[in-house]
Amino acid sequence: MSLRRLAQESGVSLSVLAALHRGQSRRVDYTTIDQLLNYFNRYFGVTVNDLLTWEHALQDEVPLTLDASRGRAT
Repeated sequence: MSLRRLAQESGVSLSVLAALHRGQSRRVDYTTIDQLLNYFNRYFGVTVNDLLTWEHALQDEVPLTLDASRGRAT
């Protein structure tokens, strides 16, 4: 699935999804998490734990990226 299609179908803006995918986002709004959970739950059971993972970041790294093909943030 492309980020463009995910944006259209989930209601999350393409720029937000692209930033998450590239690991360039410093934070994720609750609204974004809610929209993605609602979208993916149309097809299979997804929880916040499925969508987000915590990884210890080095000083200048951002640990959150979105893998749109699996519907998971890693």
